[in-house]
Parts: sequence; C-alpha cells; structure tokens
Amino acid sequence: MENSVTINVSEKAKASAITIQGIEVMFNAVMQDHGLLKGDRRVEAYDHRLSFEIERVFGVNCRIYYRNEYVLNMDTLRQLAELNPDLRVVENHPVVELGWSSNSRSISNAMVCIDLYERMTKAAADFEARISEFKYVIA
Repeated sequence: MENSVTINVSEKAKASAITIQGIEVMFNAVMQDHGLLKGDRRVEAYDHRLSFEIERVFGVNCRIYYRNEYVLNMDTLRQLAELNPDLRVVENHPVVELGWSSNSRSISNAMVCIDLYERMTKAAADFEARISEFKYVIA
C-alpha cells in the first residue's frame, strides 16, 4: 500500500508499518468504497489521532474517530528506535469510534440520519479492519 513503510522489528524480521498520512489515504478509500465522499468532510489530525466528519445537511452529521492506543512498552520502543533510527515507530492498537448528535428530528431528517449512520457504521467497521492489518504505525 502507498504510505506504508517496511521496518525492522528484529535483527532478522521485517514488518509493514503505516504512516499517519497512509491512514488518511486509507480512510478516503474506505469512504469512496462506501459512497460517502459526498457533502462536507472535515479532517483533524493529531499525533496518533484522526477525526473525520461528514455532514449531509445542516445538523445531520457523523464523525469517525481514530486513535492509536499503543502501550508504552519501553523495551519494545527502544528496540524499534534502535532498529529504525530515522523513524518514530509505535505499535498499532487502533480504536475506531463513531459520534453523532442526538436530538429531535423531522421524519425526513430522521431518514437521512438513519441512512448516514448505517453507512458510516459499516464504513467504520471496514476502516478498522483495514487499519488492524498493520502491526505498527509511523508517527
């Protein structure tokens, strides 16, 4: 995959790691696969955290949150740093969550919400499955 890097995980073993930019590319591919690149889409990126929002109409939006809840195992981090001195490598423990507003809606807005929430839930599950294929993330 584009935006993935081969890293050293031991003296003899290598693994594929994904970059934060690669995660965003992957998200866009998933959204396109699920027909969700319509409307406004806002992306906020932080260190090991991304947030993606799609808005259908005013007040009808859904957000996918991704964060990497890696465990700070100092021995593993030290070994990865020594074997990959030019990269900041951490283990990949993805958490993908959805968020949406909850308030009263007209029937037509409720139908738009149901459609968006169902599609985003399926896309989020697909996104999480694809991200989980990588054992490591490059910060």
